[in-house]
Amino acid sequence: MPLRGLACVLVIICSVAALPAALAQQPPSGKSMPPSALLYRYLDLKQALLSQHAGRIWDVLEGKATPLMRLTVISTDPPGQPAPLGLAPTSDGPAEVTLRLERPPSFEVVPGMQVGFEGVARELTKQPFHLTLSDASVRLQPVITLSVEPKAIRRGEPAVLRWSTKDAYGVVLFPDGVELAPSGLQGLSPRETTTYTLVAKGRGGEAEASVVVAVQPDLK
Repeated sequence: MPLRGLACVLVIICSVAALPAALAQQPPSGKSMPPSALLYRYLDLKQALLSQHAGRIWDVLEGKATPLMRLTVISTDPPGQPAPLGLAPTSDGPAEVTLRLERPPSFEVVPGMQVGFEGVARELTKQPFHLTLSDASVRLQPVITLSVEPKAIRRGEPAVLRWSTKDAYGVVLFPDGVELAPSGLQGLSPRETTTYTLVAKGRGGEAEASVVVAVQPDLK
């Protein structure tokens, strides 16, 4: 078992109150948690519930609220107004989590959409693995559009980064860790080939997009 998952299991066994915090801790990425962190939370929880300590962990988790996690919508019943909602780590399924929603979502939910979710743990089966959450809610994953022109420059020449986001309340540009508006443009003049990554933060988690500005050698 990876160290991250093992640490999660040990903390869960020791304290009920520590469960959300243990699952929420993920490897850092610069100044921001990577967008896959919410998926890691689910995978850590699944691994713990399939481990030799599963019985004790489920005793801790059952009836408790889970931390925010992220999966892909597999099925809705009825379509467009899910109750319940089936989720899986990948779009080709099968569904591993069933959400019994507390109320209809404020947006249309369709198969293939990535959503953040949380709820109260109610039912668990291991073969095949399936977790059911009640009083659940879903949140939209942010969306980023990112481009740069030109993609190749000589040292000292400018390039322009353009971006827009949807369902995001904050945007951070790496490698500098600069906070930006949800949409806009910014001039760049790197001295060497640089990868710029935009991380958008939203209520449903985070998303990222990257572009490369190639800096060509100076003319002799």
